[in-house]
Amino acid sequence: MRAFLIRRLLLGILTVYGVATLTFILMRIVPGDPALIALADPSRGEAVPKAQLEAKRRELGLDKPLAQQYITWLANSIRFNFGKSSWGGGDVVDEYLRRLPLSLNMAILAFIMTVLVGIPLGILSAIKQDTPLDYIARIIAISGLSMPSFWVAILIIVVLLRVFSWLPSLDYVPFWENPLRNLTQLFFPSFAVAFGFIGVVTRMTRSSLLEVLREDYIRTAWSKGLRERTIILRHALRNALLPVITVLGLQFGFAIGGLVVVEAAFNLPGAGRFLFEATLRRDYNVIQASLFAIALFVTLANLLVDVLYAWLNPRVRLE
Repeated sequence: MRAFLIRRLLLGILTVYGVATLTFILMRIVPGDPALIALADPSRGEAVPKAQLEAKRRELGLDKPLAQQYITWLANSIRFNFGKSSWGGGDVVDEYLRRLPLSLNMAILAFIMTVLVGIPLGILSAIKQDTPLDYIARIIAISGLSMPSFWVAILIIVVLLRVFSWLPSLDYVPFWENPLRNLTQLFFPSFAVAFGFIGVVTRMTRSSLLEVLREDYIRTAWSKGLRERTIILRHALRNALLPVITVLGLQFGFAIGGLVVVEAAFNLPGAGRFLFEATLRRDYNVIQASLFAIALFVTLANLLVDVLYAWLNPRVRLE
């Protein structure tokens, strides 16, 4: 187990820096000058003086060769120093950490919704196969798979405004300060993120449980006269959940990235919206730090999934 964890950690580090390197290169290819965007004032309609633009480029380090920029960024990233924002001027790590609690709060809430709705719905769909309950569950799952999170967010906003003339408060309140207000504010944005994940988990749970229910040992359990509840929960579900856990782990990691458009739609000041605004402004330091963090979350989620595999199924050997 120790050797496995060391290998996975080393592979995870390579993956994170591979994503970060690709981001670094792509941001230099995409059109748009961060220095010009930071200095331009559309309301004045005047061109930025060349001397001022060159000074800003030197301040951001964009006047150096690309290889030197990358080496400098790589050395600083090891110390988790991602520089300052070209737009706001604040420290990128401090600004990101200030917004991260809201995003993590939403990701955890979306994960809980996915588990509480997706797994029971998939179980119900499997044990009631080809019944009206199964068809309803499959329609919900397919809807979740078909509708992107930003579209679900827009639909929620329209319904809340047109039907109920209400929207949750935009001032973030941590859960430990006021749980009710926190859930009121983040329930609908989290559901917009979770809806697609619920579809994935429901489909995976259904197909996995149906496959397990056709195994010989399950037929033996039926022949012994065991109750359906005992067969499903004690014998079938434990093995059926193995692929579901893989999906859940990946979805939690991807939820951090999926918050970008949802936070922008609901105007929430989280890390996702921070990345969205930085992309519009070509703020290289913020974009690179944000995608570095997302890659780190996804890698850690994958590692946790592998450890849970060994715990749920002792036959899985990780040496």
